[in-house]
Amino acid sequence: PMPWQDLTNLTDADIEAIFNYLQSTKPVNNVVPAFRPAGRS
Repeated sequence: PMPWQDLTNLTDADIEAIFNYLQSTKPVNNVVPAFRPAGRS
């Protein structure tokens, strides 16, 4: 789950810093498996 409540107090400067960091990282080659809801196969 996304802890969105923790993000409500970020300042614009915080968000800009996170954005700039993410933009500076290189993408990875990662295969993402298909989503399966819990309890289903």
